[in-house]
Amino acid sequence: MANHEDIRDTILVVDDTPANLGTLFECLHNLGYSVLLAQSGEDALELLKEKIPDLILLDILMPEMDGFTLCRCIKANPQTRDIPILFITASDNIEHKLIGFQVGGIDYITKPFQQEEVLARIQTHLKLQHLRQDLEKHNIQLQQEIEIRKKTEQELAQAKEVAELAKKAQGLFLAHISHETRNLLHAIINSVQLLNYTNLDDQQNEYMSTLIQSSDMLLYIINDILDFAKIESGKLEFVIKDFNLVYMIQQTLQILMPKVLGKHLQLHWSIEAELGENWRGDSIRICQILLNLLGNALKFTTHGFVHLHVQQIIVNSQTMLRFEIRDTGPGISPEQQALLFEPFSQLSHVREGTGLGLAICKKLVELMNGQIGVQSELGKGSTFWFTLPLSPAAMRADELAPQEKRTVTLAKPRRVLLVEDDPINQKVDSIILVQLGVEVDISNDGHEALQYLQENSYDAILMDLELPEMDGMELAQMIRDPNSRALQHDVPIIALTAHTDAQEECLHAGMTGYITKPIQPDILWTTLTQYFPLPDQSNSKHKRPIAPLMYGKKIFDYEAFLHHVGDDWELYHSILQTVPSDLHKQITKLQAYIQAKDAAGAMGQARTIKGMMANLAAHRIQDVAYEIELAGKKGDLLQLQELEKQLLTEAELFLEELAAHTAAD
Repeated sequence: MANHEDIRDTILVVDDTPANLGTLFECLHNLGYSVLLAQSGEDALELLKEKIPDLILLDILMPEMDGFTLCRCIKANPQTRDIPILFITASDNIEHKLIGFQVGGIDYITKPFQQEEVLARIQTHLKLQHLRQDLEKHNIQLQQEIEIRKKTEQELAQAKEVAELAKKAQGLFLAHISHETRNLLHAIINSVQLLNYTNLDDQQNEYMSTLIQSSDMLLYIINDILDFAKIESGKLEFVIKDFNLVYMIQQTLQILMPKVLGKHLQLHWSIEAELGENWRGDSIRICQILLNLLGNALKFTTHGFVHLHVQQIIVNSQTMLRFEIRDTGPGISPEQQALLFEPFSQLSHVREGTGLGLAICKKLVELMNGQIGVQSELGKGSTFWFTLPLSPAAMRADELAPQEKRTVTLAKPRRVLLVEDDPINQKVDSIILVQLGVEVDISNDGHEALQYLQENSYDAILMDLELPEMDGMELAQMIRDPNSRALQHDVPIIALTAHTDAQEECLHAGMTGYITKPIQPDILWTTLTQYFPLPDQSNSKHKRPIAPLMYGKKIFDYEAFLHHVGDDWELYHSILQTVPSDLHKQITKLQAYIQAKDAAGAMGQARTIKGMMANLAAHRIQDVAYEIELAGKKGDLLQLQELEKQLLTEAELFLEELAAHTAAD
C-alpha cells in the first residue's frame, strides 16, 4: 500500500533528465503516491519551502548543484533533515556511495533502474520512516505521561507532607485541648461534688442534680470526641494481655448498676456453660464497647430487662467470642438501623450525647478484626452484638481473677509504695493516702524503689513516670522481670503522670492502672479499691472530699492548696517552707537543659515543674510550664528561650506572693 493510516505519502523526485522524471512520476502516481518533481537542486529547495515530502529520490550528477550538495542543504535544515533520501546514480564508484552515506543518504538506486526494485526500496524506507515517526510520537507521549506522573507524584508528596503536618498539628491541638478542658472540667465536677456535701434545700438539691448530670454528660462528650479523633488519626493502640472474662463482666456491670436503680428493670448476664473464663485480648477496649452498648440499652429500656450473653462460635475455622446485649426497649426502625454506626448519627428522639458512641464501638471492633451489628424490631426490643477473634489465656485462672484472690479483712492496714522525686508532690500525695487509711513508704527514685521492693511487700505501687536516672516505664519493666530481686512481681503498679494519652504505653510497660496528676482523692480511692478494700470514705471523718485545685489564673490560690492538704495547717506550712528552694532547683535544671539545647530534657523537666505547681495551686506558673512542655515537644528552641524568661518572671511573682502570704500568717 502507498498510504499510511489513509494518508497519501508524498515523494519528491529530483533529476535533471526529463525522461527519468516522467517514468518515475507515472510509476509512483499509478501506485497512489503524491509525486513532486524538480529538475534542479534550486527547484527542489523552493518546493521544500512549501511542502515537506515523506521521501526524496535524488540524482547525484546534476548541473549547478549536484545531489551531494543538495543533500547537505536538506540535512542542515531542521524542518527537512529527517526526510529519508535515496540517491539515484549511473555510477558504480564506491567513493560516490561513501560520500552519499556520509552526507545523509540512506540508500542507492542504480541507473538504469528496475521499476520493481525502485518500488521495493521506496516501500521499505517509507515503512521504516513511518515506524520512526510513530516511535517518536509515542516517545513524546511517554515523556508527557512521565512529566504528568512526576508532577502528580510531587503534588502527592506535597499533599502527604501537608497532611502529616496537619495530623501532627491535630495531635498537638488535641493534647492541649485534652489537658486544658479536662483539667477545667474536673475542677468544675469536683467543685460541684464539694458543694453537694453542704446543707441544701429542696430547690438547691434540684439545681445540684442538674449540675451533676450536665457536667457528667459534658465529660462523656469530651471523652467521646477525643477517642474518636485518636482513632481517626491512627494513634489508638491496643494492649493485648490475658484477662478473666467473668471478672471483666462483673466489673462492667458494677459500673452500670446506678443506671438500674429507680427503674423497673433487671440487668443480668450469662456465659455459655462450656466457655472458658480466661482469654487473651484488650480487656480495656472490650469493656469500653460493653459499657457503651449496655449503657444505651439501659438508657432506652424503661421496664423489663437488659441481658448480656457471651458464647463461643467458630467462623471460617477461627474461634470467636460473640457478645450479645438484648433488651426489651422500644426497638429501632430499619431506616434508623442503617445509620446507627455512622459518626454523629442519633436516633430521632435522642437529643443528648455526640452520636459518636456506636461509631467508636464499630471502629474498635473492626480494629480488633471483629464485626458488630444489630437486630431490632419496633415494639419488640433490640439485640446488639459483636464478635472478636480471641484466644485462650496462657495464665492460670487464679492469676486472672483478682476479686477471688483478695479475701483479707479490713483490719489489716494497706501498705503502698509511693515513688516520686518531687518533695512537694511526696507530701501532698502521702497525706491523701494517709487520709484514705493507707500506710505509705516514700521512694525518691527507681533505684531506691527497687531497694524497698527487695525488703518489703506492698499492696500497690504509685509510680511517677518522670523519675531521675531510671524512668517509671523502665522501673515497671524491672519489677515485672521474674529475674529481678523484687519480692513481688505481680504487685499492682499505678502510674502517676501529667500526660493524658499515656495509658497504652503504661500498660505495655506492665503497669495495671493510670491516674492523671494532680491526684484527686476520690479517683485514687476508686483506683485502689480495684485491688484491695479500703474504709468507706462516706463514713469517715473526712466526709466531704478534699477540694480540687481551681484552675484559674491566680498566682497562688492558697485556699485551694489548703483544701488539697486536707486543711492540715501544720502540713500546709511545712510544705510552703520548702517551696522556694525546691522551685529554684527545678528551674535551674530546666535552664541547664535549655542552655544545652536539649528540647526533650526541657520537656520532661517542665512537666515536673507543672506537676509541682499544680499541687501548689500556682496556676500561672503552671500554665507557663505547660507551654514550655509543648515547645520542648515540638523542639522549638527559640520559643523555649522566650518562655524561660516568662517562667522566671512568673516564678518571681509567685515567690513574692508566697513570702507575703507566709508573713501574714
